[in-house]
Amino acid sequence: MTRFFSRKPKPAAFFHVPSGRGALVNGVGALVGYRHELLGHLLSGKLLVESHLVTLAADARPYAAGRHQGLKFLHLLKGGLIYRHGQRLARLDPGDSLLFDATTPHGIEVILQPPVSYLSIVLSMRD
Repeated sequence: MTRFFSRKPKPAAFFHVPSGRGALVNGVGALVGYRHELLGHLLSGKLLVESHLVTLAADARPYAAGRHQGLKFLHLLKGGLIYRHGQRLARLDPGDSLLFDATTPHGIEVILQPPVSYLSIVLSMRD
């Protein structure tokens, strides 16, 4: 009887993207040459999570003035770069990661070793 009246568990959010099959968004303006492949996005209550595989084309230029709500996690997969967060600079080589408040201006300051690709995950709260 208690089983009948108990709450059913909410199905777990699940997002599967086969390799190379994510939705593609190509950068415009200052972000020409930045290719974002959407690997998944979930809205769970007020929390929004978006994950992208970012690949820089040969014509990509550094851009360190991005800013948006939430937290950002980056994990460099290939290449080398200098990443800016406000007044701080960090050299990233394959396997290096960053986690930061994305409301502070941030982005790639210098592309040291192309080609560059990295995983980018943004966590933000929705009203």
